[in-house]
Amino acid sequence: MTLQHLLLLPVFALGTGCATDTPTPLTEASDEEAGENCENGGTRIDVGLDENDDGTLGANEISSTSYVCGGIDGEDGEDGANGVDGEEGEDGEDGVDGEDGEDGEDGEDGEDGEDGGGIIIVSEFDSAFITIEASQASAITASITVPTAGSVFAAGTAELFCYVCPEDPAAEANVWVAEDETSSVFEAEAYSYVWIAEGVSENVSRSQIFDVDAGTHDFHLMVETVDTIGVYRPQLVLMFVPE
Repeated sequence: MTLQHLLLLPVFALGTGCATDTPTPLTEASDEEAGENCENGGTRIDVGLDENDDGTLGANEISSTSYVCGGIDGEDGEDGANGVDGEEGEDGEDGVDGEDGEDGEDGEDGEDGEDGGGIIIVSEFDSAFITIEASQASAITASITVPTAGSVFAAGTAELFCYVCPEDPAAEANVWVAEDETSSVFEAEAYSYVWIAEGVSENVSRSQIFDVDAGTHDFHLMVETVDTIGVYRPQLVLMFVPE
């Protein structure tokens, strides 16, 4: 499936008490023509920080690119019944009557195809903060209900800071997106490592694509640390693209 226009998703807009002019993370979705990345075309998804604050991602601002590829076209369905006749034109001159032919039998109407659905977007944001001490936890959860099988692009972001940073090194954390909040960072396809110095908060983002069936699915922005850190203003955006 292809998108007919560019879809711009602001993943979050976070401020920080310890720094100013924090770049805004953006997610852009655009049509991907058939080729090396997608045999039958599909959707290209770029994620990055809007360093020049112009509302779009430049080539040097893209930190990761993913592709949601479409499948091949299915076989044509059976022809449906004839439509209603249009208005008759003016009569011409009568010709010589020919012999009447036998009437043919009417064909059966074809069955209606199933609805394919369209793109669905869900966004969850929490302005509060949580404390994680030498463990892992879900910073925020977002749910999405989809009508058919397809792919969910999940993009999460949060601001991390340490209460009591160890002397050397500073506080450390891993961030990833998961369907199962009990899963470990070692089960994730990708994760972000964050190094947090005392007195400085760090904005972190992580995204991943999941294949899903029709139904309701929960996704979690997971944070793991061996220190004591705070998680502030987490956000999780989900975008479903049907097969």
